[in-house]
Amino acid sequence: MAEKELRVALVGVTGTGKTTLSNLFRTLSKDPDSAEIELDETGEWRSVTAKPKSRHFTFDNANIELIDNPGLLDSSRTTPDHEHIETIVTKIQEEHHLRGICLVINWAD
Repeated sequence: MAEKELRVALVGVTGTGKTTLSNLFRTLSKDPDSAEIELDETGEWRSVTAKPKSRHFTFDNANIELIDNPGLLDSSRTTPDHEHIETIVTKIQEEHHLRGICLVINWAD
């Protein structure tokens, strides 16, 4: 049984790897429900997170929750950034004991 709890919100521009990062941690924890990475018809990364999604797993004797949020600056979506920001802020405000916000960035850009 895990002794600690850690809740972290992942935020960043679309395509920086927020969902991939949460899937990586779930895979490392040997979570059988780890999601697969989604690609579009050309084999490129596809923006799939439309609303905040919590991903729970246990790692190193701790219950971990990563909150995967919609990406910002997504030109392929019809939802404007201010609506995504409101959704992210609302989700963060609803969470009790949020330990941090992880800004996921792509160093290559």
